[in-house]
Amino acid sequence: MKRLHTGNSVIALAARHLDLGVVFQSQRRRTCHEWRLLMRSEENVDVVYEQAATHLGDGIELHIGRLGDAERPRPAKPFVVT
Repeated sequence: MKRLHTGNSVIALAARHLDLGVVFQSQRRRTCHEWRLLMRSEENVDVVYEQAATHLGDGIELHIGRLGDAERPRPAKPFVVT
């Protein structure tokens, strides 16, 4: 885990600044690399974005978006067979 925190990749920055328990999905399509994060809180997302943006090479863009809030699952009603 220590080595993960030493770089400036999106994953390293997220590991350094976001709460524990973040779930990542990473997908690459041709010249586009996309990361999806499932997280409990938006705390420090701005820090990750700003630090990632400062390390971008020429011609590379970083966009951040938000899908929405997760809803807690409702407890299932008991199933009774008579």
